Order: sequence, then structure tokens, then C-alpha cells
Amino acid sequence: MHRTRHDDEAGDFVKATIASKFLRTWAYNGFYELAKQHRQYHEYAMEQLDHGEAEKSAAIKDRIRNIRKAMKEISQRRLKTKSRGLTCYTN
Repeated sequence: MHRTRHDDEAGDFVKATIASKFLRTWAYNGFYELAKQHRQYHEYAMEQLDHGEAEKSAAIKDRIRNIRKAMKEISQRRLKTKSRGLTCYTN
């Protein structure tokens, strides 16, 4: 397979993104936002947070901990709403 200049630029972008603590931190936040808006992604988001536990950065671990807490609160609100017999879900 022949690599182009664009392939090299894309590879450099991905490497820079992975190396950036800031971007990785907000990527985990993106999984939270996805799960918050679309219930079917809750389990997937939790899996991604599980993978994030291997992060060495304290800032990322702290963000993951806060996201888990927020996701737990959302789940509890959804259960309360469901137990009242309502069909709408709260965020």
C-alpha cells in the first residue's frame, strides 16, 4: 500500500491527539455526553471509562471519577422516573 502525504498528516494528528492529556480527558467527557443523550450507549460509555482506569494522568482519572458519579446520578433519576410509571426520561 502506498502512503501519501495525507496519510502521514493524519497519522501525525492521531499521535498528537493521543499524546494530549487535554484531548483524552475531554474524549471521556464525550462518552458521558453520548450516554446522557442516548441510553443505548450507557454500557459502551462505561466500558470506555473502564479502559481509562489505566491512564497514568491524575487529571484524567479525576475526570473519569466525576463522570462515573454523574452517570450514576442519571441512572438513579431514570429509575425513579420509571418506577413512577412515567415514560419520559430525565437527564
